[in-house]
This record gives sequence, structure tokens and C-alpha cells, in this order.
Amino acid sequence: MLLECVSVRRVRGTKDGMTAEDPITGNLEFVPMPDGSGLLMLPIDQLVQANEKARRQGILEIDPLSKYDRYKRTVLELTPGECRKLIATLPGDEFSVVRRGWGRKWTHTLRRDHARQRPNHN
Repeated sequence: MLLECVSVRRVRGTKDGMTAEDPITGNLEFVPMPDGSGLLMLPIDQLVQANEKARRQGILEIDPLSKYDRYKRTVLELTPGECRKLIATLPGDEFSVVRRGWGRKWTHTLRRDHARQRPNHN
């Protein structure tokens, strides 16, 4: 499922403090996990481009949904309850996720993309 970023920030840090806060634009992909939770990740196209560059340089490629891929592309982790709300959201409607940490509060707003399907490249 594709989601359009309305107001999303990728926030990273350690227990001592925030290390990075980057605004995210464009689309995100919702990746459901077996335990009912989910991930909002940057599009798979970015992984494909990185793997093509690695292949040309003779470096090992990154496996999809490997630990390193999840670290590089994940923007937000969703709880099972947030996943249910996201799935129940109608195409075109907005969905918000609130996160708190390091003495701050972030409200991430996404819009569920209309029922566009990804092209099949078989």
C-alpha cells in the first residue's frame, strides 16, 4: 500500500539525545509484519538503485527486508492498533501517527494513496 507524505519526519537518536531529524517527502510503502505490526518504508526503488550501484562497484548487495535494509529505509514503525487504523482508512483520507521522545512530540501525517497499483514487471 502506498502512502503520500503530508508532514513526516524521520527522527533518530540514542538514549542520550536526538541525532537526526530529516523531513521526508514523496511516497512511503506500508510493509505489514507477521506479528500484526508494520513498517512505513521508503520505496523499494531506492534499494534497487543502491543494489545496482553496489553491483557495479563489486560490493555485496543488500537483501530486501534484511536488518540493514530495514535500518536504511524505515521511517516509522507502527503498532498493531495503528496498522488496523491505517488499513481501515479510505483511499485519499489522511492518517496521523504521534510519537514522543527526547522531550518533544512529533505528529506524522500521511495520506493514503488512491487505489493505484504498481506496474507488474514480469
